[in-house]
Amino acid sequence: MFHHLEGEEYSLAGCSLYPQLLKHFSDEDNELSLCSIILFGMLLRGVKEEHRNRVEDIVIRSLVPLIIQLTDPVSGEECQIVLNTIVTFLKLGELPFDIFESVQQDRLYHRFSVICKYILWRYRQRLRDMLTQMMEYLKSRNPAHREAATILIACNAQYMKPDLVSTKQIDDIYLALLDLQGDLDVAVSNAAVAASEELFRRCGGRINPKIVPSQHLLSMLKNNMARQ
Repeated sequence: MFHHLEGEEYSLAGCSLYPQLLKHFSDEDNELSLCSIILFGMLLRGVKEEHRNRVEDIVIRSLVPLIIQLTDPVSGEECQIVLNTIVTFLKLGELPFDIFESVQQDRLYHRFSVICKYILWRYRQRLRDMLTQMMEYLKSRNPAHREAATILIACNAQYMKPDLVSTKQIDDIYLALLDLQGDLDVAVSNAAVAASEELFRRCGGRINPKIVPSQHLLSMLKNNMARQ
């Protein structure tokens, strides 16, 4: 519908469309998801400098959904394209050339760690909101989304400092990961076990002891004894 317009014209229309498109990035309808992602990127490429401030917030909010969607076999390639468009739009400078390239699931932790280091960390003041987005994906009916969100949370555990993430939010995330250990999908369950251990390793001192399983408490005691 926008092909007959100049980029600067349809970019203005996009200001009101971005939030609606974002809602459908992870839609169960693959065609709707793919079209929403493609159109989002197309509109973003047409944004003029004087309109940047009007769309920057929604662009940053699109990062987590697009990163999680990188694992999708249908829309993953388009997500790479849109994320590279966002890197240019946000003027993030030089990044590893393969930062968004698809990888095997067993390499997902490394890929997400690189993305967190070079991109999400730059917007760490919004980490609370990003973690809230990730937690929503833990409830997804798509196991690939649940697994990707779990791994992305684990990659961000090292950045969950007191000035960025509240103790309550850490408790909520920890409980959600413990609950996900019972997921019927083995890959999701395994990712949840690893993520809860990583979160406890990084933030154990801030987690309410009443919600911590005995094996994690025992691990903390052993670590403390080893340091002495």
